[in-house]
Amino acid sequence: MRGFFAGFFSVLGGLPLLYGLLLLLLVNEEHLPPPPFSGRWDVDRKLQDLRAGRPERIDLLLIGSSTTFYGVDGGVLRAQLGGRIAVFHASSPGLKIHQSEFLTRFYVEHFPEIDSAIMVSTPLDFENCPRESAAIFDSAQVRRYLAAADSEIFWHFKYFDPAGVFETMLQRPVQAAMPLTRLGLRLLDPYGGQQLDPPPENVPQSIFRGVFPEPDPRCYQALSRLARFLHERGIRFLFAQAPLRPGYLARYDPDGRRLAAHLARVRQLLAREGAHFLNLHEQLALPEAAFFDAYHIRAPYVPLQTRSLAEALQRLSSPPMPEIAGSRAHPRPPSRSDVASRT
Repeated sequence: MRGFFAGFFSVLGGLPLLYGLLLLLLVNEEHLPPPPFSGRWDVDRKLQDLRAGRPERIDLLLIGSSTTFYGVDGGVLRAQLGGRIAVFHASSPGLKIHQSEFLTRFYVEHFPEIDSAIMVSTPLDFENCPRESAAIFDSAQVRRYLAAADSEIFWHFKYFDPAGVFETMLQRPVQAAMPLTRLGLRLLDPYGGQQLDPPPENVPQSIFRGVFPEPDPRCYQALSRLARFLHERGIRFLFAQAPLRPGYLARYDPDGRRLAAHLARVRQLLAREGAHFLNLHEQLALPEAAFFDAYHIRAPYVPLQTRSLAEALQRLSSPPMPEIAGSRAHPRPPSRSDVASRT
């Protein structure tokens, strides 16, 4: 029995050593995943890049949820604005407004030179914004991590996630060009976003149909705080309502009253806080085939949307205008066959 316990505790004591050796192997192969500070692969990957000094500066910050993450081409935006500004995605799929507020404050703290911010949003961002879920990571711990006083391996022991590390070890590096044709691929473009153009069979029907939640008043409060925070720091803030798939609106808001009420409230609070509003849904009037689900546009249409955002940002003047007027754009046909209409 004594031998059994000796062997058991020897194995148990050796596991941290084996785990550390695995981490060292991944470091040497430059394949070590980021510590899971937030549990969001894209947010954590960007924190790992920040620790390595990338990017060096940010002039234009892209914030919000997946409609920003998938819907803005940083390269097109940079070119449209003169090719000299540093554009970076701090957006992440699934963020609610209060979480976008948290992440924006974090990036502005680290990059005080930021002079503009853009958010592309849908009503889904305004669902369920309790204060206690706003912080998606421990800011004090992340600041310590970014200071690089401790090794990367130290943080992997502190935020112990062997399943994630083993998954990374077993995965072969994915080689894929943008746009991606499968959901869930862990690849970022050079500006920290993603562009998707999945075929219909790769999109689950539940995602295609989408949802239209009742807005949470706390989300409007968070947007108001965010707009005020940016305005007080002299950062221009352009909030854009994303295009929504016609079939989605026909299902959930056939008379248009829900979306109109939401946008009226957004316009009012943005005007009060010195921010700017752009209605891309109305301006672009995209057809059913432009979407791969309820509220995300396909990659061939992303440059069109991005150019509209750039033009709106260029039209901003001081004092801020509460809503930006613009001529209606007409979408160019996508490069591959249109997605069959589904409602």
